[in-house]
Amino acid sequence: MCNVLISKTSRAIERFLIYLLNTMKRTFTVTAKLWQWSGDMSSWHFMYVPKYISEILRTHYSKSAMIKCKFTIGDTTWDSSMFRNNREKNYLIPVKKSVRKAEDLFPGEEITVKIDIL
Repeated sequence: MCNVLISKTSRAIERFLIYLLNTMKRTFTVTAKLWQWSGDMSSWHFMYVPKYISEILRTHYSKSAMIKCKFTIGDTTWDSSMFRNNREKNYLIPVKKSVRKAEDLFPGEEITVKIDIL
């Protein structure tokens, strides 16, 4: 019984978020894990935008591989772009070293980021 209630609640929240994005709310907040790119010897760090939000962004920005945004984590704000990730069907948020250092962030942590589409 409890799992059914949680499942229905999660779907209702997801539908509500989709509704907000469909009305082109240009500011929203997501929580995701910070992860480090394992390719070359780089120290790139990213967060995934959840797929249900990414689907709507892909619809509204179908011709753009990047979406210019202002991001805020804690007290730190920076301008960058979300990048379309065709393999995973979502968007990536790059998290700069200066932001990670200022907010004391490490890979594997769940992080909340405010996104303002510019």
